[in-house]
Amino acid sequence: MKLTDDLKKEIGQHFVLGYHGPTLSKDILTLIAAPYYLGNVIFMKRNVAGTGEGKAGGRPQEISEIMAALQTNARSAGQERGLGIGTDQEGGLVSAFSTENVVTQFPGAMALASISDSSTSPSLSVTEQVYAAQGKELSMLGVNWTYAPIGDVNSDSRNPVIGVRSFGDDPTKVAGYVSAACKGLVSQGVAPSIKHFPGHGDTHIDSHLGLPRIRKGLEELEKTELVPWREALK
Repeated sequence: MKLTDDLKKEIGQHFVLGYHGPTLSKDILTLIAAPYYLGNVIFMKRNVAGTGEGKAGGRPQEISEIMAALQTNARSAGQERGLGIGTDQEGGLVSAFSTENVVTQFPGAMALASISDSSTSPSLSVTEQVYAAQGKELSMLGVNWTYAPIGDVNSDSRNPVIGVRSFGDDPTKVAGYVSAACKGLVSQGVAPSIKHFPGHGDTHIDSHLGLPRIRKGLEELEKTELVPWREALK
């Protein structure tokens, strides 16, 4: 099989890479261009940090210009599709854009799920609105993809890595909040990415530090872990 430019571009769509520092990296521009055609870039906390001093609009303006430059370079390289620019912006504990004066700091999943329902302000509606607001700010900066919401069911109360990042310990309720969050993000042109498939809630080991084992068969997973994903896919 001949490795044509079109095939290279297709391969590039399957990779997400990042870079270090708050200014645009020559390395990432090299990867976006021929012959690599990287199709997706992750923006992390290390990229958000920066003062923005002396620039009208401050750091948000700088970030917006960086995002625009990434897209311009992709088009100049002959990439017909726009870059997927993603970030970890769940709200709450995990927010890549938590640098002061860049975006609004929204509450996390369990805080939203704890809101009492009322006829004028149902909890699911509030969740959808919060994620829509979050999506709008990300979209204005140039982010079109966020690694959120959390679809994990926090079924082990000792969980050190999910905990309050989850909407709760009831699979059906978690599914409702996940769907509401996805609707909010999509309404602003930001693609959601539910994590962590197939489920990271039933463990007391931090997967950044060790290897958790969830010893469940498919039938058990269907009753708990997979419920939010199935509902969201509808």
